[in-house]
Amino acid sequence: MSSAWAALLGEERREGFARLTGSRIRATIPLREPFVAWAIARARLPSAIRGLDVRFLPDSRVAVEADVQVLGFGKRLRTVLRLEDSMQAGPPKTLRLAFVGRSFLSSAAALAGSALGGYGVEVRDGIVTIDLDALAARVGVTDLAEHLHALGVSGDEGVLWIAIDAEVIRPSAGRLETAGNGGGSRQAGAPGDLRPEDVAAWLKGLHVEATLRIAESLANAAIAALAGEIRNPVPSEAAVSRASTDWKPLLQALPPPRLRFETGAMVVEAEIEL
Repeated sequence: MSSAWAALLGEERREGFARLTGSRIRATIPLREPFVAWAIARARLPSAIRGLDVRFLPDSRVAVEADVQVLGFGKRLRTVLRLEDSMQAGPPKTLRLAFVGRSFLSSAAALAGSALGGYGVEVRDGIVTIDLDALAARVGVTDLAEHLHALGVSGDEGVLWIAIDAEVIRPSAGRLETAGNGGGSRQAGAPGDLRPEDVAAWLKGLHVEATLRIAESLANAAIAALAGEIRNPVPSEAAVSRASTDWKPLLQALPPPRLRFETGAMVVEAEIEL
């Protein structure tokens, strides 16, 4: 992302997305095991967890296997959880999972409940509650998450289907949170190692209906940023680096959006299905 686009995005977040008021997104997003594995490999896990595998099973069940250090000894632990099918509106917004049967890992998770609190996770009476607001604050997207009004989850073999409904009804508080450092030693990988062909496979089944109401001043600012990129193209070495990750085929597969104009705003309507 160029500095001009980054500055524009930062300005919008500071202003609470006021110039996008009236925008709405409804989407069904597939969350597949390879993407989860990719994300875990780049996550900062608690230091006691040396490895983590997640498998999606039918009936919205999730199998979790962890390599952990217990009193200096390595253990491979496994448990199965079942997801509730919808978000609790809150506040705070939460998702709940129930342990399917008892296991050493479920008992260990209950004992580790206080340590998981910083991650927005509470374990009590066989129920895992994920505080989505706390999780959003931890990763620095509180200003985005507060526009999420509904979230539903259903699971099949190898994939979770996440249905979201988000709308900018009014400007958010506009507070940019700083993500915590976490407790582990793993570092996030570079974005460039995400291959377009992998993303296309992970997103198969994606469905998005979006209506973006863009205020006139924001539309003009975006045009100015684009004009700046045209006048000042990226240096040749950066262009070569970008060429190694060609996103054009994926972008060209997307249908063109529809445009209409209202007083003081441009409205972009798009429906995407992969």
